[in-house]
Amino acid sequence: MMRLFRLSLPVLMMFGLASCLKEKSIDSTEDGGVGILRMKIDGKQWTANKTAVASIMNGYVTIMGSSQDNIDLMIQVQTGSAGTYQLDQASAHIAFVLDNNEATPLPYTTNQGANSSVAGGVVNITKIDAATKRISGSFTFKAYRSSDDKTLSITEGFFDNLPFTDGPPPTGTGNALSLKADGTDWTAPGVAATISGDDLLVVGSELNGNKQLSLTIPKDITPNTYVLDNTSFYVAVYQVGGKIYEAGTGGTLVITEHNTATRTIKGTFQFTAEDKGSPPGPNIAITSGSFSATY
Repeated sequence: MMRLFRLSLPVLMMFGLASCLKEKSIDSTEDGGVGILRMKIDGKQWTANKTAVASIMNGYVTIMGSSQDNIDLMIQVQTGSAGTYQLDQASAHIAFVLDNNEATPLPYTTNQGANSSVAGGVVNITKIDAATKRISGSFTFKAYRSSDDKTLSITEGFFDNLPFTDGPPPTGTGNALSLKADGTDWTAPGVAATISGDDLLVVGSELNGNKQLSLTIPKDITPNTYVLDNTSFYVAVYQVGGKIYEAGTGGTLVITEHNTATRTIKGTFQFTAEDKGSPPGPNIAITSGSFSATY
């Protein structure tokens, strides 16, 4: 699960976010600029001065930012409306902070720990402007990391006039992704790929975001066969109807072609999609997976 959180974009289901991170830098001024995303981490000011984006899709609001000093923030709230939302171990809402400067980056999250005295907080979405596609609000929370029993205090957090997307980006020419889920064929109507840090993301999605498959792999991956089990650098996430399934043991990823000059990649995959909810539901067999994309 930690590797999944470390790769925040594919994990958190926001097909539109990958496009935003690729296309909108913090210096963008179109449509009124990129907005503001700030907070204090243990009293020290942090500003999303690299990327600051949002998405409202499939019943979720997601706020995401990254800074020039390689610290990431993600907040996801299961809603499509303004209001106040609790972050804790029992809620469907979550926030995490990730310091990519650490030797082994692992997230501090609001859903780790025994109770809300250890981790948790509040997100207040004050405005969603559907006409201009801008969102504003504030947040405060404690984020805990169970691996080393450390906590971060997030205070004075706010996002103002942040642009959001509410649909997937257009499919690139020649992009395709298909698979069988428990024997039922599915071809993604929308397919996009992008570079995020050291990772290459390939995402296939229904246009309403209700179903999607995301692959996260090293951006310099070469043709070969790899173990796909979400414990290393090769990650698959299958989402359907708001439920998230991770690749379990025994999955494989075969990269058949990767041309970094033309920025094209092709491959196949198969894995057992495991429900990580509590209590977990039945596994889903993902077979006959294939993809081709330009990023």
